[in-house]
Amino acid sequence: MKKMKIDDPLDAFAVHFGGGIVGILATPVFMNGVFAWNLVGFLAITLWAGGLSFITFFVLKKIKILRVSRDVEKEGLDIGKHGEPAYPKEAYVNSEFIYDK
Repeated sequence: MKKMKIDDPLDAFAVHFGGGIVGILATPVFMNGVFAWNLVGFLAITLWAGGLSFITFFVLKKIKILRVSRDVEKEGLDIGKHGEPAYPKEAYVNSEFIYDK
């Protein structure tokens, strides 16, 4: 994930993609199914989801609405969107971004 520079702090891609591969390809092994069709299904799902995701994120990046500014990213979206932090003061690394009313 880091080598490909994929911004996924929760590792959702790795978990869901990895789990999906195991589920799709292990099922015919245990259910006496046809492995080749599961492989074709895996490729179709991967190409469809990957292609649509690429197009969507490419367009969002080009029109500059994919990411928030660095300052907002450091501060956290909770303060900017909701007017208060979501975590206690001790959880914030940069004390300059602590929001006090």
